[in-house]
Amino acid sequence: MRGWRYIPNFPLYKISRRGEVVNTLDGRILQTSKNNKGEHYHLESESGRVVAMKPEVLISWAYNKETE
Repeated sequence: MRGWRYIPNFPLYKISRRGEVVNTLDGRILQTSKNNKGEHYHLESESGRVVAMKPEVLISWAYNKETE
């Protein structure tokens, strides 16, 4: 999976520049959920908590200018 990067604080997931998130355990691409605050992914954090995160936030974390 070229071009995918691990998401900080979410080691079970990788994200592409286009905002697609893949589960690293089974290779499944996640679908976004939508509510009145926009689109988001439900991801399990390192501590086991499931949190809703916007794709643009995850992209900014994974593709931080310092890591490129």
